[in-house]
Amino acid sequence: MARAADAERHGARRDVAELGWGVVGKDGRANGRAARRVGALAERHLARHGVRGPLAAPDVAESASPLLGRAVARGLHAHAARGRLPTQTELETWIDAVERLATQPPDERTTR
Repeated sequence: MARAADAERHGARRDVAELGWGVVGKDGRANGRAARRVGALAERHLARHGVRGPLAAPDVAESASPLLGRAVARGLHAHAARGRLPTQTELETWIDAVERLATQPPDERTTR
């Protein structure tokens, strides 16, 4: 009996699988909600590092390149400016870059 309860607990394997499928759109690209959420997180963490403004602005995306990487900054800009949805692999790259940025302490010169 305890096995059935374990399989249904919060965060069980089924929940994780459903979450993964929920991120993918019908065309194999990440859905807009997931891309918007990563973009919002990127903007929040970029602001901590002195890069303030929307990623839809070309100058903000350019300033974000050294912190996120050129491909990630361009991809986030393309999504924010034109609604281009990333592939699953691109979304994973965006998430990795934002995670790295989130763990880096801000440069004291950029937070004033």
